[in-house]
Amino acid sequence: MNVALNRPSYVCSEHYMDGYGTFHKGKANDGNHDSWLTKVPNSCMMTVWHTNPWWAVDLGAALAVIGVLFTNRAEGQGNIARALHINYSIVSAHSEINFHAT
Repeated sequence: MNVALNRPSYVCSEHYMDGYGTFHKGKANDGNHDSWLTKVPNSCMMTVWHTNPWWAVDLGAALAVIGVLFTNRAEGQGNIARALHINYSIVSAHSEINFHAT
């Protein structure tokens, strides 16, 4: 079950490219696994260049997550996302717990 499907997402920036428009953050969890960035309508999300780019999704509740699946770009740029780090946190009215996995 994809618990992130169409949930609110956040990103450090959204890239704009002439002829293709903005590569919106919601493309990262819209259920479309097409890995060609420049297909119209844009099938992927993309940030502008950052040293430490990030994307986040609000799952809406504390959940037991047993796996995370990423689809990388297909058009020869797959090396861009070769070193992914998964960070997650549990935020409640009383505390925030942060974790980091590589």
